[in-house]
Amino acid sequence: VRQQLAALGLQKAALGVHFGGEVAGHGEHVTRHGGGVSTGSLKDLRHGLLGLHKSLIVSEQVTYERIYGRVSSAGQLLQLVMNDPWFAWLHPLSHLVVRIDVVLEDQDDTTLEAAQDLLSEARTMLRPSEEGDGFERSYYEALQRTPDVVLAHAGVKKLLGTAATAASAAAA
Repeated sequence: VRQQLAALGLQKAALGVHFGGEVAGHGEHVTRHGGGVSTGSLKDLRHGLLGLHKSLIVSEQVTYERIYGRVSSAGQLLQLVMNDPWFAWLHPLSHLVVRIDVVLEDQDDTTLEAAQDLLSEARTMLRPSEEGDGFERSYYEALQRTPDVVLAHAGVKKLLGTAATAASAAAA
């Protein structure tokens, strides 16, 4: 089931690149939790992560096309994002978005700890590293070459900072 959810998340995100729409929306009901973290914060984070994911896919697509030639369709890009090693480093970000979707789908059972864990995971994941491996290194390289990735990164970091400030204020 987790693999199916992950594949669905990759499909939603990849299709969002070419068709530009909101990817898999959720209802507007926002349940507030203690500690300043809410499903509203998770929805905002999800939206920011999807924008970042889209920017990263476009960045990787441009680089991929310079080496291997033009990607001819959204379907081909989807297959590349899901199956080609070139795009594999993006899968942890896709999986995080899917896990946020799962939490948002079951708002009644969303715990403060689950929401905080997802926010913490996003903070940890989005730390680029020139010396790192895997995601950290590839993320660093995308930030160096693509201004849209930098802007999307800054937006997500701002959302994470806002969520942290709200949690601190609520705890005080």
